[in-house]
Amino acid sequence: MHGSMDLQSHIPDNCSALIVDDNLFARRLLATMLKQVGFAYIHEADCGLKGVEMALREPYDLILLDWIMPDKDGADILQILKSCEHPFDRSPILVTSTVATRDSIVTAARLGAAGFIVQPFATVTLASRVFRIMQSHGKYADQENAGMAQATA
Repeated sequence: MHGSMDLQSHIPDNCSALIVDDNLFARRLLATMLKQVGFAYIHEADCGLKGVEMALREPYDLILLDWIMPDKDGADILQILKSCEHPFDRSPILVTSTVATRDSIVTAARLGAAGFIVQPFATVTLASRVFRIMQSHGKYADQENAGMAQATA
């Protein structure tokens, strides 16, 4: 965990994330991890439809999306967001799930997810995945920081 604390300087200032997960414990755990990684602003949605509403209202540097939820699952949410026109660049979406199949990972990628990570995972694992996603989406302030983050992944 100490390593992830050292890496938080590589997240640009004022980064925001949206966590979309129906499980309160999972949302709180992910929020804590994102804070440790260096995110300044973390917003939470307790269902898929609320997550869509929030994602369309405000740009986020990253969205963490649970794949399995009761109202709308991750595939539904990705499809909705993919079909909507945004007034800003689409936020990169990292899908999280306690269960992953080859089909779910392929479906998430086909629908535009930037990545898929299986729970449980350590903060340093989340950090390395987030750094790679943010780098590939041009979210780093400079390439030096992005290179340092990738070297630690």
